[in-house]
Amino acid sequence: MDCCQCQGIEGLFNQREAARRLKAFQRKGSETSTRVLLDALRAAGIEGATLLDIGGGIGAIQLELLGAGASSATDVDASTAYISAARDEAARRGFGDRVTYQHWIASSAVITICVAWSAPRRPKRAGSMASSTRATPGSPG
Repeated sequence: MDCCQCQGIEGLFNQREAARRLKAFQRKGSETSTRVLLDALRAAGIEGATLLDIGGGIGAIQLELLGAGASSATDVDASTAYISAARDEAARRGFGDRVTYQHWIASSAVITICVAWSAPRRPKRAGSMASSTRATPGSPG
């Protein structure tokens, strides 16, 4: 893509940065905040689930959840370098056939993400967060 927004995104989230982040993930695993999210999702039960990962980056969430039993994932990202890194790592881990990738720039669209949060404050355990945020098919949130 040759629009100025795309060039800025590709310049910031480039191959060098994607490689650096992927190497850190391979050495240390997910960042702390991502681990909290992953723990909550695992506690809620993700066996056979499908994942839509908007802004999937190098694929940390996809890879962890596929390894924990999710059946498939779709990664939507604005950076072709991050998509490439995620695709390569998924293939290396044997998940290449379970992930699809979409390069997309939200220049003229609005995305809303609704999370049901019934707890009045942050739960003490990740598991309690997972049980309060699990959406059911057909629910509005």
